[in-house]
Amino acid sequence: MAASSTNEDLQWKVIKILRKAGRPVMYKVFCLGTPNRDTTQDLITYLDNLPPSSTANYPKLNRRQRRFNATQQQIIMSNRAGESFDITLLFVIIKMACEGEADMEDPAWSTLDLIWRTVSI
Repeated sequence: MAASSTNEDLQWKVIKILRKAGRPVMYKVFCLGTPNRDTTQDLITYLDNLPPSSTANYPKLNRRQRRFNATQQQIIMSNRAGESFDITLLFVIIKMACEGEADMEDPAWSTLDLIWRTVSI
């Protein structure tokens, strides 16, 4: 029983760290990865107007893969600069919008390799 409790405590600590410290780091990655983004323009418009020379994953996605769900769209439209994006939305946006990131299907997105690459930035 004690081991389970300790494991649960560690999981809650990780969640707390991600929500408190992780969000600002992910927001900074998002800002650095979209250097030409005009923060007065919503993100969806920015993505739809990326030039052909962009290395972001968004232009490579099909129409269905480019969609944000209704909640994500509402958050994106209500905060153009992105300061209130949560970590789950930031993760999706970093995968799609940031220049020079791994392809969407790259296993790095679902392994610890992602964490170590991010920490090394």
